[in-house]
Amino acid sequence: MSRIALFLTLLTTVIVAQKTTSVSNFLSSDKELINIKDARSLEIQNEKVDFLESSSSNTPFIKNVELRYKVDDFTFEEHDFKLRVSPKAWGQTSSGNDLYKSTLEFQKDKLNLINNSILRKKYKLVAKMVHYQKALELDSNLLMIFKDKVTIQKQSMGDINFDIDDLIRDEDYITTIQLRLIDINKQIRDLEKKAGVQPGELTFGTEDYISASAINEILSTQKFTIDSTNLYLQNSYLKYQVAKNKYKLENAATNKIVSYVDFGYTYDRYPGRTHVIENDFMAGIGVNIPIANSKRLSINNRKISLLKEKADYFDQKRLLEEKISDITKDVAIYNSQLSMLLQRKKEVAKEEYFKNMVNISGISPLKLLNIKESIIKTDKKIKDISFEMTKMYIELLDLSGKMSEKPIKNYLSSKHEVAKVIEKQAEPVTQTQPEIEKSTADKPITEETTVQ
Repeated sequence: MSRIALFLTLLTTVIVAQKTTSVSNFLSSDKELINIKDARSLEIQNEKVDFLESSSSNTPFIKNVELRYKVDDFTFEEHDFKLRVSPKAWGQTSSGNDLYKSTLEFQKDKLNLINNSILRKKYKLVAKMVHYQKALELDSNLLMIFKDKVTIQKQSMGDINFDIDDLIRDEDYITTIQLRLIDINKQIRDLEKKAGVQPGELTFGTEDYISASAINEILSTQKFTIDSTNLYLQNSYLKYQVAKNKYKLENAATNKIVSYVDFGYTYDRYPGRTHVIENDFMAGIGVNIPIANSKRLSINNRKISLLKEKADYFDQKRLLEEKISDITKDVAIYNSQLSMLLQRKKEVAKEEYFKNMVNISGISPLKLLNIKESIIKTDKKIKDISFEMTKMYIELLDLSGKMSEKPIKNYLSSKHEVAKVIEKQAEPVTQTQPEIEKSTADKPITEETTVQ
C-alpha cells in the first residue's frame, strides 16, 4: 500500500463509538423528559379533562325550582302550598350546551399541546446530543493532531526551519481544545440528566439519522403549509369558540321574558269547624318588562373578548406562515454554505489532491498533519451548519403541525418510521374551524367575516 493510500485510510479513522440508542426508541420511550413545571401542568390538565368529561351542562330549560309553604298566623286554619319554576331565557340552554362542549374541546386541545411540547423537547434533545457527540469526536481527533504536531516540532528544534511561534501557538490551541472538550462533556451530562439516564448511557446511533442534505431535499420537494388541523391554529380557533359561546350565553340571558311560573294550592277552614270550606288551586306567571338592560356592560365585555380572540386567530395564522417562510429561506442559505463545504471536502479527499501536494511540497509529517487539521476543521463547520439546519427543520415540523400528526413519526430518521409514543393523550380534536357564526351559512373563518 502506498503512503498516500495509507494516509487516506488514516483520514477516515474515527473514535470507536460505544453502544448506541435508537432515535426512534428514544422518541417512543415512556420517559417523561419534562421538568417539574411541565409535569405539574400535565397532571392538572389531565384532571381538567377528566372532570369535564364526567360532568355535563346545567339542567335543560330550567334555572331553578322552588317549593313555598305558608301558614296563616300559626292558627293552622289556612295552609298555602306553592311551586315556583324559573325557566331559562330563550336560547340560554342551547348556548350553555355549546359553551360546555367548546370548553371541553379546548381543554383536550391544551392537553395535546402539552404532549406536543414534550415531544418537541425530545426532538431538540436528540439533535443537541448528536451535535455534541460529533463535536466530541472531531475535537478529540483534532487534539491528537495538535499533540502530534507539538511532538514533531519539539523534535525539530535544531532545524533551520523551526519556528518557536508555531510551537507556542499549537500548545495554546491544545489548551483551547481541552477546555472545549470539558464544556462539551458538561453539555452531554446535562442532556443525559434531562433524559433521566445515567452518565454515558445515552449515545445515539447516526446510521439512520437524517442528514443536512436530506433535510434540504425534503424542503425542496415538500411544502410546509398551515391548514385548519394545525395544532397551534386549532388552539387559537377553540379559544375563539369558547369566547363566542360565552358571548352567546350572556346575550341569551337578556332575552328572558318569563321570569317564573307558579302553581299553588290553598287549604282553609273556619276556626272550630272540622269540615273544609275552601280548597283552592291557582296558577301564576311573572313577566320581565324590558325597560333597561342591566347586563349591557357585561355583554359588551364579552363582545370585546370575542373580537380579540378573532383577531388573535388571524394574527396566529399570519405569524405561523411568516415564521415558516423565514425559516425556509434561512435553510436555503445554510444549504448553499453546506454545498460549498462538502464540495471542498470531496476535492481534498481525492488521491490526486495529495499527489499534487507531495509534488509541490513533499510529504513531511507536519504538512500531512496540517492537511488533516484542515479536513477536520471543515468537518466542524459542516457539523455546525448541519446542526443549525436540523434545529430549523424541527421548528418547521412543529410550526406546520407535522410533528403532532397521528400517527407520530420519527422525522429525524431518513425513513420517517412510525414512533409509538406512550403518552396521556386526549381524544384528538378534529374540528376544522368551519364557521364564525351559524348565521354565516357555514362559511370558513375569513378576514371579511363579521361577527354577529
